[in-house]
Amino acid sequence: MKHLKKILILAVALPVVAACARYDLAAVKSMDSVGSPFQQALHKEYVQLADLEQGEEDWKDAVYFNDRARMSAQGETVSPTAMDERVIPDNMVGALSSARAALMDALNGGAGARKPGAAARAQAGFDCWMQEQEENFQPDDIAACKKMYDDAMAELAEKPMAKPMPKPMPKPMMKPHAAIVILFDFDSAKLSDKAMSQVAEAASYQKQKGGVLNVHGHTDKAGKPEYNEKLSAARANAVADALVAQGVQRGFLVVSSFGESKPAVETKDDVRHLLNRRVVINFTR
Repeated sequence: MKHLKKILILAVALPVVAACARYDLAAVKSMDSVGSPFQQALHKEYVQLADLEQGEEDWKDAVYFNDRARMSAQGETVSPTAMDERVIPDNMVGALSSARAALMDALNGGAGARKPGAAARAQAGFDCWMQEQEENFQPDDIAACKKMYDDAMAELAEKPMAKPMPKPMPKPMMKPHAAIVILFDFDSAKLSDKAMSQVAEAASYQKQKGGVLNVHGHTDKAGKPEYNEKLSAARANAVADALVAQGVQRGFLVVSSFGESKPAVETKDDVRHLLNRRVVINFTR
């Protein structure tokens, strides 16, 4: 769950909903919530989860959380993720089933009305935990989502004091840095002014925090695959060269190219699409 949130006006309709999360998110985030205080809080929590997944280019889960944010803002009932919605490792099914049962007991007992913020964090934390546990390869993210759930459930279980003391605000889930997506004009490997500012951002972060920058080049499906493989490599190398010019050492760069084989948005052959003409910079420690 990990940046570039600007709605692009495209000349063609997006045939696959998944990649729309990047551009639909801003509209859902700005919706006027007409639901209860609990649903309003859920709207905000799910927008944050969608934003994090969008940053990791996990379009499927970005759409999943974005849809939940939209429904919550519209006042629709959104229940915690059902166990059969995710494929959970066998050794975690029991723990997550118990967690969901405890959450449902709290919600059915009026937690949403008593403490809407904590109830929304508990539900969003559980859904986040389910999503990360299904992927099962980012232990820090799994732990962060579980902690979000545990902390919120503990808050729901607390009895009110005669003179309640102010509590510190919970720390938001944070990713080290989300992926940076640099877009290109058709049949071009030239970096725009905006792309150069994105390169500078990535270089600054790497020099401060260390770690490796993975630079992945891509193209859309217009043209022949052989040509697109070369073009994706040219784009990746152009970004890598710009990072080196900004002071990043070559030894901290892993440069790969995928041609048209891994589109952000699925299209038919010979279709131009801005979101597929890209270089993605991922940060690893």
